[in-house]
Amino acid sequence: MRKFFKALIVVFLIAIVVVFAAIGIFLLYPSNLELNEKLLIKSSNFINYYDTHNSLIEINSNYFGSKNALNNQNLIKAFVAGEDKNFFSHSGLDYPRMIKSTLVNIKNGEFLQGASTISQQLIKNTHLSQEKTIMRKLKEIKLTQKLEKTYSKEQILEMYFDTIYFGENVYGVENAARYYFSKSAEDLTLSECATLAGIVPSPARYNPIADKTLARKRRDLVLKRMLDNKTIDKSVYDATIKEDITLDVSKKDDVSAPYINACMNEIYALTDLSPYELTDVNVYTYYDGKVQTLCNDSFPENDFDYQSIVIDNETRGIAAYYSTCGEIKRSPASTIKPLLVYAPSIDSGVIYPMTKIKDEPAIIDGYSPKNYLDRYCGDVSASYALSNSLNVPAVKLLNATGIEKCKNYLNKLGIDDSNDALNIALGNFNEGVSLKSLAGAYTVFSNYGRYSPASFVRKITDKSGKTLYEREKSEETVFLEGTATVINQMLSDCVKTGTAKKLAGKSYDLCAKTGTQGNEDGNTDAYIVAYTSDKTLACWCGNTDSSKMPNSVTGGSTPAFCADYILNGLYDGKKPAPLDEKGVKKLYIDKRSYEKNGEFLLASEKTKEKDKLRFTFTNEHYPKTKAKDMEKPKLFDFGVSVFGDTVIIPLFAEDGVLVEIRKAEGKTETVVYDGPPVTFSDTIGGDAVYNITPYILSDGEKIYGDTIEKKVKKSRKKTGATPDFWWLD
Repeated sequence: MRKFFKALIVVFLIAIVVVFAAIGIFLLYPSNLELNEKLLIKSSNFINYYDTHNSLIEINSNYFGSKNALNNQNLIKAFVAGEDKNFFSHSGLDYPRMIKSTLVNIKNGEFLQGASTISQQLIKNTHLSQEKTIMRKLKEIKLTQKLEKTYSKEQILEMYFDTIYFGENVYGVENAARYYFSKSAEDLTLSECATLAGIVPSPARYNPIADKTLARKRRDLVLKRMLDNKTIDKSVYDATIKEDITLDVSKKDDVSAPYINACMNEIYALTDLSPYELTDVNVYTYYDGKVQTLCNDSFPENDFDYQSIVIDNETRGIAAYYSTCGEIKRSPASTIKPLLVYAPSIDSGVIYPMTKIKDEPAIIDGYSPKNYLDRYCGDVSASYALSNSLNVPAVKLLNATGIEKCKNYLNKLGIDDSNDALNIALGNFNEGVSLKSLAGAYTVFSNYGRYSPASFVRKITDKSGKTLYEREKSEETVFLEGTATVINQMLSDCVKTGTAKKLAGKSYDLCAKTGTQGNEDGNTDAYIVAYTSDKTLACWCGNTDSSKMPNSVTGGSTPAFCADYILNGLYDGKKPAPLDEKGVKKLYIDKRSYEKNGEFLLASEKTKEKDKLRFTFTNEHYPKTKAKDMEKPKLFDFGVSVFGDTVIIPLFAEDGVLVEIRKAEGKTETVVYDGPPVTFSDTIGGDAVYNITPYILSDGEKIYGDTIEKKVKKSRKKTGATPDFWWLD
């Protein structure tokens, strides 16, 4: 206990020293800091965006002021409860809260808690940087005091509402109300007001498009504070927390709006820049207006949400992005199979593309995957299994290669998920994956195993031209060149004869993979990812609340039609270069061994052309054993027994050997038996000759061995019934 009090005293003394030091610095700090009224009024055009050709992107921002928001008392109460409960009673600074925050920060040795009032937030967001230093805090305090002396609480609140950031490239509470709920701020319900107030501490995390569950928790926290502040009663609180957050994301007339919103999200994820520091800056992107229009126009007018994206394979720059629901994460369904299962299995030498896998109902390490409509194909090649999106072979391969090993490959492609079960092979993710990450991962195949994350932003400069951020182009080799080449061939088959055949018939090399998540009651997600040598695109249909679409909406239907529209626009009057075959070798395989038992044996010099198959292998993993020249089929030694007019010939041979028996009596010879070795019996009228020839079938043609001639004479002895040769069965 004494140690506790000693520690408490030490912390208290340190706090006193810090407070007095701050007061001293504050008193000595220059008092000529001035408010800039222009900064307090947020302009809609504070960021200039440039496309891939460095031309300015015209943006219809539809920026609305927040004056009418003051008519909604619930909105004011929600923000005051969430951000500054003493807003109307203090003079800009909440001293008790500041002292408490200081003690917590001193104890932990870092800035864990802030004590900023709404007035301080307005000053920080409009006049200062976001760095956490004592000197910046002192500037903030002095300017806040001037703000409170110059403006009324209502004016301060209106300016705060105008400048606050709500994620998704949305500034100002009026714009947020229109963006998230398609209504004016003065018409927001209590739940909607609390939802917007809950976004403010971390707009990228707490906005309901990014994470609806987290947004609801933040809304409920704001409502609880309103209850504690007695600005709502218990009955209203109880009723409101039961409400779901129902979004009505306004459709933008601005073609570039979804792209620009995604740009902002990327900036905050990749840099330390806050939304309030992005004033008078230039953002250089990979945006291509023509491609963006294709993505926008490809949107099917249905009741579900839609996303599409186009990436340049060389730069990994995102040329276009469209979404009706922001950037969300969903389970990728079967589009994950090439990335997680087949490429790692081939790269590790576990399989070749033409390795046979039995597609049948199976229990694999306790898990029983099912194919679509419970249809199974028996022995199929890995290539066929992928192009036709069979589930059982995918799970078998993941199990054979190893979940951890396969996920390590996936992590190198920028995709991670906590699911460590075998059903991840079918795209069952716990956290989901964004369309940007999924399509970006697929660029590894057109780049022959080399991966670099896809990006919206090239560079950011301030108004003076100083570079604030520049994308670093770096590549990591994830797969062998040959692995990428054979995956390209397998996914080309998916277009020609598999689940993506709605894209078939193009005059250029095209690869694609579909994916559908759902059950017999409806589908929740439908994907297609397609790529050529120079572009990768992806389309997704679904609902953010996971409500079901009709079963007719699959990856091979609506998304495939959308992808077809984009591809036709991309390659109207031109076509991309062919995909190269890098890192592979083509070898002739003995057809008989492959078809009989799935063996990969190199064809020998004596193997006939009709007995060869030509397959593609990576330079690192390929068969090295030659097939032995096929010997002539033979019969095992046998004898002939005659009992009166009955001839018994027991025949034995290796598996696959058949027998043809020709009987000659006098000058006439006829075939009396043709089939597998048996105990053959026949009736003779006199002396006879049996010519017995073994053979095998190759492509329907008989390949004969040596003929064995057996001469028999009719027995002169009287005999009874023909004996039962039981030992020959």
